[in-house]
Amino acid sequence: MRPIAVAILLIMGLVGLAACTDEARTSYLDLQGRVFIFNPRIATATYVVTLAIRKTPPAGSKVVATFDNPAGGEPLRIEQPFRDGQTRVSLESDPLQCVKKGRTYAFHVSVVDASGKELQKVDSSITSTLDQSILPPAPLVIGPGYEPNPALEETAGKDVMAQRAQCPP
Repeated sequence: MRPIAVAILLIMGLVGLAACTDEARTSYLDLQGRVFIFNPRIATATYVVTLAIRKTPPAGSKVVATFDNPAGGEPLRIEQPFRDGQTRVSLESDPLQCVKKGRTYAFHVSVVDASGKELQKVDSSITSTLDQSILPPAPLVIGPGYEPNPALEETAGKDVMAQRAQCPP
């Protein structure tokens, strides 16, 4: 009876190992990190997602990512081609509006070949640990000499704050 149990366990282990290596052969990207970047110096918040390249995709392939839009409306979209010798893909969104602390925002990353066929999809989410209200209404400094931004003293800053008040709940 014991040799049969050992044989069954061995077979189950080999099947499990085969499944892991099969996934490794078909997976092009591994999610390495996801975060919101709040930059008070330039008064912006952005999504940043980093993926490691596990396997080189076919020539002409690209990464296509869509992110929930914190301000509502259409999802944000980023496309980036793969480059030779690249070991990592870093995706950064355009500046965002209406990021709320504690809210979870979904994103989807796809590897697409030259003909548009999806080769891999990675679905995940990012939860913000900060609220966009921590950012100043305009960049703190401007120009190459880092001059104080006069917009902080004028009505432009008030306009940005009014836009933030119109964010979805």
